[in-house]
Amino acid sequence: MINQTEFIKAAEKAFEIADFSHKLTHRVIATASNRLIDYAFSYADFKGKYGKDFKFDNTKKVSKNLSYVEFQMEKIVSDLLGDVDNISKKTAKDNLGRIPDDDWDKAAFIASLMYGDTYRQRVKKYTDSFKNEIESFIRVGQEEKMTADGILHWYMEKLEEPKADDLIIAAIASGTIKMDGLSAYRGFRNLNDDMVVRGFARANAHYWRLAEAKFIIAQKDSHTCDTCSSLDGQVFRIDEDIIPVHGSCRCIEVPIMNVPY
Repeated sequence: MINQTEFIKAAEKAFEIADFSHKLTHRVIATASNRLIDYAFSYADFKGKYGKDFKFDNTKKVSKNLSYVEFQMEKIVSDLLGDVDNISKKTAKDNLGRIPDDDWDKAAFIASLMYGDTYRQRVKKYTDSFKNEIESFIRVGQEEKMTADGILHWYMEKLEEPKADDLIIAAIASGTIKMDGLSAYRGFRNLNDDMVVRGFARANAHYWRLAEAKFIIAQKDSHTCDTCSSLDGQVFRIDEDIIPVHGSCRCIEVPIMNVPY
């Protein structure tokens, strides 16, 4: 029988690592956006490009700052994956029995992430999205006669969901900018959370064929929806299709042997 308490403790520890990773992500984006925006203003003065006319060219300065984001994000996610691997693997061995001592096939594990991309490909995609977001904020900021410092503070305030901002909505409506999908920062957050969920799924993979039931662990924070919160700690039949509840769902299923419903 699985020690549910130990699994819950291990999951909470992994979630804490993910939360810390989000703070690192925020710091990396803050640093890079500051550099890019400062460069953009000097570049716009030199080229005479303002408002709707502004666009980053493929200069070494821009590439350097984007490479900084991409490298740091790869490192954060790699470190997170290693930490979660260690926690989930140890917990599985302690509570479920022996699992293979050899390293897990991380390349295959990561390649199975959403959309079939490896995590490096996803980091590259979110880095490109980050550049486009900064470019869009600069265009609107210049139209609104904002300073570089003002644009930076505005961007950092709207990091989670830029399209929640009235000025961004107006800019999209007027055709000044086009912004699709989630913010780059939220994309990185989702990538970090994937590492936690999939790390535990991998640790439990050897034991699902023995399971008679399963219980749910939800990540409880300000981003947790009511449905996921209500599922936390509940036990279900092994054949019930419970999660994911929605896209980017961070709930974890843990197999249970010899436990009554």
